[in-house]
Parts: sequence; C-alpha cells; structure tokens
Amino acid sequence: MNNENWRDMLDADIEALIEELKQARRDCNFARADYIRNLLADTGIVLWDTKSGVRWERLRRLSEIHRQTD
Repeated sequence: MNNENWRDMLDADIEALIEELKQARRDCNFARADYIRNLLADTGIVLWDTKSGVRWERLRRLSEIHRQTD
C-alpha cells in the first residue's frame, strides 16, 4: 500500500492491524509491532497509546502525513 491509496483502508482493516500490533507487543515481538505501527503511519494512520487502549485517526492530507513523520 502506498500513500496514494491510504484512504482505501477500511476501519475494520485498521482495527485488525491494531489488534495484531497489540498481540505482537504481548509476545514481546517489538520488531513486528514497530513494523505494523510504521505501516499504519505510512498509510496516514496516526496511533496514540492511551490508558484505555490504542486510539487512531486518519490524517486528512498527505502534507499532514509528512509533517507528522518529520
């Protein structure tokens, strides 16, 4: 997936990847967790770790993606 089609990710796909990320953390597979986080970031999804769990948001413009990752 590239930055041009990041909007095509369905909420269910994002939630599934977040569940995979959480499982990777539980398994202490931090390389896998980082890979998933980076994949989501590269496709315009920003994650926040909160006390109540992982929250996420889709960035609106590609310029916001670049600003967030710089």
